[in-house]
Amino acid sequence: MRKQVELKYFIGYNVANPDADAAMIQAACAVCGGCFVADGTGYWVNGDTHAERFDGEAESEHCLNICLTTELEKLEGVIQFMEFEIARIVHDHQLDVEWVHVQQFDIVGRHFNVKEVLEVNGVELVDIG
Repeated sequence: MRKQVELKYFIGYNVANPDADAAMIQAACAVCGGCFVADGTGYWVNGDTHAERFDGEAESEHCLNICLTTELEKLEGVIQFMEFEIARIVHDHQLDVEWVHVQQFDIVGRHFNVKEVLEVNGVELVDIG
């Protein structure tokens, strides 16, 4: 187990662009070795201010969510790299993006090996190729 930081980037734009999505995913993989991606639709209502309630008709857009983890000592470099790469890709693909929402969480990262767990518990492994 090791202390890490999880970063989630929410990039929304009017029309899905698979090439832009792929470029952003590649950037995350290049800086952190891999990422989790969810894409879907983001919604908002008149969100230009911080208010108790919002009114108006809900608008929607394509939203790419990239989730990655990094070690504490790499955090600032990862943030700078991702901000620049996302901005560059938005520019290069002429996407209508002004703001990118980012969430940051302190986590403890860990992995386990499926084969080792099965072997320790006496499960006979079948070679699946």
